[in-house]
Formats: sequence, structure tokens, C-alpha cells
Amino acid sequence: MSLQGKYSVIFAAVALIIGLGIGFGTATLGYRYGLLPLPGERPFQRMARVLQLTPAQREQIRTIMHDTHSKIAAARETFEQQRHAIFFSAYMRIHALLTPSQQTIFDARFVPPSLRAEARAQLQTSATPAPSASPAAP
Repeated sequence: MSLQGKYSVIFAAVALIIGLGIGFGTATLGYRYGLLPLPGERPFQRMARVLQLTPAQREQIRTIMHDTHSKIAAARETFEQQRHAIFFSAYMRIHALLTPSQQTIFDARFVPPSLRAEARAQLQTSATPAPSASPAAP
């Protein structure tokens, strides 16, 4: 090994040791001064520890967080339904503009299978004539 190669290996080893030292020191200071959460600690646990919450405060905050979680889950579900309806509407509008051969290619290459199945069902129900509401005169 040449002299330059030895220096390269030594330089790489020193840089690695310095990098590990800086990382260790930074992490230690971060944990010590509360800038980093403890590994495995949940946000509620950290809040209770840092703020030194009373048992009553803990219970009230836990209730608030649980209610908020439920509201967010409901909002996410509503959003997903609205998003699906918008995508489905766009699909149907594009599909209506295409020729039958283009529709086949569009369905096969650009549309998820679940949306295709829903669209087929929608097209079949709209293509099937609805029974007339008025009774036929004798």
C-alpha cells in the first residue's frame, strides 16, 4: 500500500471517529435538555413528564386527545369518500369523451380495477331503462 493510500485510510478513520463523537455528544445534549424525545416515549407521556401534569389534568388531556383522534378519523373518512367521488366523476366524464376503442385502452391502462368495477355497475344501471312510474292506461 502506498503512503498516500495509508493517509487516506487514516483520514477516513479519524473522520469517522470525529463524526461518531459529534453525533453522540449532540444526542446526549438533546436528551439531557429535552430537545429530543426519549426513545419509545409517546407524545402524551412526554407532555405529562415535561409539564408535570396532575392526575386530573392527565385525565382531562387524555379525554381531549381521544375526542380529537375520533374527530380526525371521521374527517379522514369523509375526505376519502369525497376524494373518491371526485375521482369517479372525473373518470366518468373522461370515459364519456372517448371512442369505444379508446375507452377499452383507457380502462385497462389508466384506471384502477376497483374504479372500473364501480363504473361498470354505474353504466349498467344508467343504461337499464327504469320502470315507468305511471300505470299504463287500459
